[in-house]
Amino acid sequence: MSNDQSPNVPAERDRREAVREKAQQVKARQARLRVLRRSLIGAGAAAVVAVGAVAVTYAVSSNGSRPQALPAAATDDGFLVSSATAWGPTRSRPRRSRSRPG
Repeated sequence: MSNDQSPNVPAERDRREAVREKAQQVKARQARLRVLRRSLIGAGAAAVVAVGAVAVTYAVSSNGSRPQALPAAATDDGFLVSSATAWGPTRSRPRRSRSRPG
């Protein structure tokens, strides 16, 4: 009865080596997925920014190309009144005075 462990040593060594190899494969796979995830998030963010830029560009360009119907007397800050004529009833009504009870 000997306690010789030499036959078990190669089996344990092979098992450890297999576990190490599997761990390296898992680590490599996780690294690939991490890079893929970051790339997809970056592409998604770029797509959102691009859609926003297109929407702003469309809104600005559509207002600029649309003709605006303005009267000839319109200026940048209001209307220029050169003359005024009465329109409607021309007689003036006297104002009623308000009497205060005393």
